[in-house]
Amino acid sequence: MRRRRRILSPAISVLLLTLSVCCSAEGPRKSPFWAVVASTTIPGGGQFYCENYARGAVICCAQATLTAMTLYEHVLAEEALRRYKSSGDEKDYNDYSHHFDRRKNLLWWDAGILVLSAADAFVDAHMYNFGKGKGVEVGWIERGGVGLHVRLCF
Repeated sequence: MRRRRRILSPAISVLLLTLSVCCSAEGPRKSPFWAVVASTTIPGGGQFYCENYARGAVICCAQATLTAMTLYEHVLAEEALRRYKSSGDEKDYNDYSHHFDRRKNLLWWDAGILVLSAADAFVDAHMYNFGKGKGVEVGWIERGGVGLHVRLCF
């Protein structure tokens, strides 16, 4: 019973905290969790989720290009390895080594773009609606009297 209480208490706290953040009176919000999930599963998905369409298109193109280049280098490396195994020629081994190294470097770039995209989507979700509704409002008082009100929102 005590163990169940230890597990249930943090789970309920996290659930209540999530609900309080997502259901605040500040207007619509975007979930950072879903932004990161979308960004890691679909190229540029987190940016599209946060309604940053231009940035989403750039990240989508970057990830698609790097993935295509990585797959191309993989095919060339496997072909060079097959040639080396059949001929034993040092030129084929050097060709394989070159394509293997390029593929490894491109995989690091792929991972970097993925992490950058997820971090950007996380920040975008937190900053969603930031700056909207900010500024100075001037208007008439409508409750049974004549007057002018000024409200600063920041």
